[in-house]
Amino acid sequence: MNRFDDYPAGAQRLILAAEQLVAERGVDGTSVREILRRARQGNNSAIYHHFGSKDKLIEAIYDLRQAEADRARVAWLHALGRSPRDLGEILDALLRPVLKAFQGQRRRIFAQMILHLILTNPQNPIFREERQPETTRHLNWLLRQCCPHLDDPLFHQRYTLAVLYLLQAAIYVGQRVAQGTLGHEDDEHFWNEIMQVVRDSIAA
Repeated sequence: MNRFDDYPAGAQRLILAAEQLVAERGVDGTSVREILRRARQGNNSAIYHHFGSKDKLIEAIYDLRQAEADRARVAWLHALGRSPRDLGEILDALLRPVLKAFQGQRRRIFAQMILHLILTNPQNPIFREERQPETTRHLNWLLRQCCPHLDDPLFHQRYTLAVLYLLQAAIYVGQRVAQGTLGHEDDEHFWNEIMQVVRDSIAA
């Protein structure tokens, strides 16, 4: 399933509860008991019934949110009207749609959850390229073709750091908006600066 509405109500509550807890505490700091409590789920076997295990629940959440981001990438490419042609356009098509897909508190939760997943285990099988949605895979391939100056380990290191930087920026800008030191979470100047740093880090 790649849409939230495809899940029954009980599974939806588990998804939202687990997502929030992982964003707050990380995978290891999130217990099945806490997920059930936050989801107001009295059936102790609910996670097993809907997903099979806590790990499978987290995998389902990751896949669900990646599908949302992928649909935003499809829309971005449709608006562009052609395939991206250079490093800047490819990175824009990969990363900026994430900001379109998730707004406000949802963006913060998404960013914190993905940060926890990457920092806990960057080799987690959920990150394997073959598991990513089609448009995301295609853009990743274009990005790799655009970076012949980097060997595979260095490319993956820089790409991972670029993603981490974007996620940290999403959390930071949300905090600034809440503090009143930035007008809007989609401040164009702020995100243009962030994307320039990302481009420079990969192009170097």
